[in-house]
Amino acid sequence: GSPRMPGSDSKEACLAAMEGSRGLPLLLLLLLASPVEGFASGKKEAKEFGLTSTKSYSHETDSIGVQPVAQSFLAWLNYTSPVSALSPPMDSRLVKINTVTSPGDHAGHLLQSIKFNPTIGTILSAEHMDITFNCSIDVPKSLVNQDFPPITLWKNGKEILDVGSHYYQFDDNELTTMKAAFSIPNAQHSDKGSYSCKLTIENEEIESDPILVLLEGLPHFIKQPQGLNVTRNEPFNLTCHAVGPPEPVEIRWHWNSNQIPKKTDISPSVLSIPGLNEAAVFHCEAHNKKGLATSSEARIYIKGLPSPPMKVHL
Repeated sequence: GSPRMPGSDSKEACLAAMEGSRGLPLLLLLLLASPVEGFASGKKEAKEFGLTSTKSYSHETDSIGVQPVAQSFLAWLNYTSPVSALSPPMDSRLVKINTVTSPGDHAGHLLQSIKFNPTIGTILSAEHMDITFNCSIDVPKSLVNQDFPPITLWKNGKEILDVGSHYYQFDDNELTTMKAAFSIPNAQHSDKGSYSCKLTIENEEIESDPILVLLEGLPHFIKQPQGLNVTRNEPFNLTCHAVGPPEPVEIRWHWNSNQIPKKTDISPSVLSIPGLNEAAVFHCEAHNKKGLATSSEARIYIKGLPSPPMKVHL
């Protein structure tokens, strides 16, 4: 046939060979059958465009000239594949790694963001009044099921079971709002303290901020004076301690129903007696702006001397 220009048909032949199902073997055959000059021409053309491979190869040649063919083929590939020549290498630091999270990891992440909504921090009420407060929390719907436990009320670290309660639940697109309203009727002094709400989700306990209940009323005695048996004319002390609110609480002492003059202290108060030679009765009064409360009586007895022995026989 007519003579071919060096390297003129090599590109088309290789591309056609690569499109077939047996492209790679046919490509190798074309490489071995093509004149070395054709690949050299391709290498020259690639060099003119500055697209020659940066990898160095040995100039040693085996018995059939495969090494020069490989060199020319690489130069030809660089010339005919501008994408590989012009695309910069990818920086491994820019590669985004996609991690697959399990349902348990997703639930754990949600639990970390669940908190009770802010509520009243302190409740100040008079005694014998009804006290009502509530707690609410927003929970993702994916964590709510039919056996979901209710919000519970705790006081000083112990769950309160005998308290009036009402539960409400509201749903929107993604969240379930749970609300619990608690009531303490006819609040007594023993009802004051620190309360909190708790909810257990996926075995994780979530606790609200504390709610401090304070009851205003008459002073409440923490410690009242106690009766004693004392030695005649020996000193002893009596203690009276009462608290509010409201504060302050003032203590006044009474000896045999008479107020001891100039003996008024802010609670707590200690009464020091230098000694008695006869029995006496003491009590204290606790005063605040709501009124006064009276302690129990402390009866003080004098220890008697033992009777002399009678009818002693040796």
